[in-house]
Amino acid sequence: MEALLHILRAGSTEEAQCAAGYLSRFGALAVPGLEAMLHSSRESAREMAVAGISALGDKGLPAVPQLRRLLDDPSVQVRRRVLQSLVVLRPRSQALTADLLERLARSPHRDGDDSGLLVALANAGELPPEALGPLTAALKEVPSYDAPALAAAAEAMGHVRSPRTLPALVGLIGRGLEERNSRAPVVVGHFGARALPLLMWRLALAESERERREIRFALRIALQVTESPELAEFYQTDYVRLLRELKGADSVARDRALDTLNRLAPAFSAFSRGDPVFPEDASVLARARCDALLALEDEALPVTAGAEHDRVAKTAAALRATQGFAVTCAVPIY
Repeated sequence: MEALLHILRAGSTEEAQCAAGYLSRFGALAVPGLEAMLHSSRESAREMAVAGISALGDKGLPAVPQLRRLLDDPSVQVRRRVLQSLVVLRPRSQALTADLLERLARSPHRDGDDSGLLVALANAGELPPEALGPLTAALKEVPSYDAPALAAAAEAMGHVRSPRTLPALVGLIGRGLEERNSRAPVVVGHFGARALPLLMWRLALAESERERREIRFALRIALQVTESPELAEFYQTDYVRLLRELKGADSVARDRALDTLNRLAPAFSAFSRGDPVFPEDASVLARARCDALLALEDEALPVTAGAEHDRVAKTAAALRATQGFAVTCAVPIY
């Protein structure tokens, strides 16, 4: 491991990139050495330390407080790398989320960090009600050519737990530049039955053909979600948190995660009788199913023998039985 850390300190070379990947084999053991590198005076060393932490996946989560400190790094490259790392690690931290929202609120929506902030927030899980203001402002002010940032802003709005969220999203459909709010119909559609009354109201008041077209698109997604209660629950579940509870040491949380996965299992074959209105939804569900199967079949899963072991096996069998996708899940090589 020390040899790999030495290569990382050399900078962002192809060899260093490979070393960051190999460090993932050491898991949490690599965190202290990588955290020490985050304090290096050399920009390239800090950048590669962040890359190494990203490669650890969930084992790199203990380093998130140190990564947060680097959000103020003088190097634009390091700051961008940190935001990319937060997208990979997907930490669930109220303090970090508040920090990201504060940075977004004071952003001029012109610098290179803006897109990264929005994508990080879209992957931060449930967001507080006060997130609605900065996200709405971002949708209005981010340059229209920055499609990833605009899509991330709409996705993040869908995670805001506030009674104002759905009306705000429905209000975006068919208004402003088309490329600016193109993701809003999809995010609204994922609310399922909750979105139908507002969408029907908007459709009745629509004044342009574009408005009617985009509202109907959202309605088609919402109706498809409404037809499958399991699919509706999937879109309202923090799936990252669910899988972490499944793999965690808390047996009560693990039991709750197994219950949820058993309820969600039919969602993974929701499109077996027809194509999804929004094609990307099929690949999202396929990846989610594979992630759950890999977690359930992980030899390190902290389950006890007997009844809990049987429940894990039955849940895995239920997920394997879903026939909605012709997808083979990747097998880890180490």
